[in-house]
Amino acid sequence: MDVAGKLQEGGRIIINDFIRDSGPDAAIFAVNMLVNTESGGTWTFDQYKTWLQEAGFSVSPYMEIGNSELIKAQKQS
Repeated sequence: MDVAGKLQEGGRIIINDFIRDSGPDAAIFAVNMLVNTESGGTWTFDQYKTWLQEAGFSVSPYMEIGNSELIKAQKQS
């Protein structure tokens, strides 16, 4: 079962990641993923937003925290 299936209506999820095109730290992280992993990648906020909305979440604009970003989403009915 996926995360959306485990959460009750109103439940929240927070994703802490480097969002592609959000700044120099995200760009460095993207290069690191390309060089040091076979299938690792980075994603844009729009990609995260689409995936979360398709799973039944409403998505808030991301917040910059330190050198990374937080994406907050809440499960809808």
